[in-house]
Amino acid sequence: MRTTAGWYDDPWNQADLRWWDGRQWTGRTATTSPAAASTVERPESAERASSI
Repeated sequence: MRTTAGWYDDPWNQADLRWWDGRQWTGRTATTSPAAASTVERPESAERASSI
């Protein structure tokens, strides 16, 4: 059974969230803390929402 691609808790605790592409963990990370938002890449959906 495959896990759906999406944002999940970072298994290495380097960020709040890490992107699972459906097969493996990627280097894409995100944070849920506003203070650290400038140091961690934001999810694509957040980038699209902020440009609207």
